[in-house]
Amino acid sequence: MKQSKTSGLICLKDAYGFEYSIAIIEYTEREDGSYVYSIRPNYSVISLLPATLFQGIPGIDLDLRKEEYLRENMTPVFISERTPSEGREDLWQLLEAVDMKYLNRLEWLIRTDTQYGGDLMYVKRFEPSDEKHTVSFEEITAAESQTACMLQRLLREICRGNEITAPSFSIGDSNRKVFYSLLLPLYEKDNGVPGES
Repeated sequence: MKQSKTSGLICLKDAYGFEYSIAIIEYTEREDGSYVYSIRPNYSVISLLPATLFQGIPGIDLDLRKEEYLRENMTPVFISERTPSEGREDLWQLLEAVDMKYLNRLEWLIRTDTQYGGDLMYVKRFEPSDEKHTVSFEEITAAESQTACMLQRLLREICRGNEITAPSFSIGDSNRKVFYSLLLPLYEKDNGVPGES
């Protein structure tokens, strides 16, 4: 059976502009009209986020710690509260505005920059570069000569969910929060805390 897949990355940014890769979301539509949504959370990145920034993914019980949440022939709350429904009066104008011929709600969400008022999350297209990968510490230090720039790059990789390796240490899912908790205050010391004057 033929099927088409749309893949997105659920993200949010903090006051410093660090982008947190919260979950991969996929929509698979089959030729018989059936469909499935898949949400795969990145728990080690989610653990970095304070409650002021992240209160969970609507409609998903993250306490279950599932590797993947499936919604077969059901639109997840996360999608339904951020996208137009099939019966919306101005649907064709909304689709036309983003050069779409039919409603694929995840694709529409990826193509628009509308912000949902209930939280800070947004969805961007999932690209091969968004796959979890390993970055060497030497690569970071070679590219960044200033300490503040090194800290920024380290934190950026940590928030994306990537792994960092060095001869004497490594940063991965098991210790991501520890390194984040150590590095963020150093970054704040150099850059100031947003909102404070």
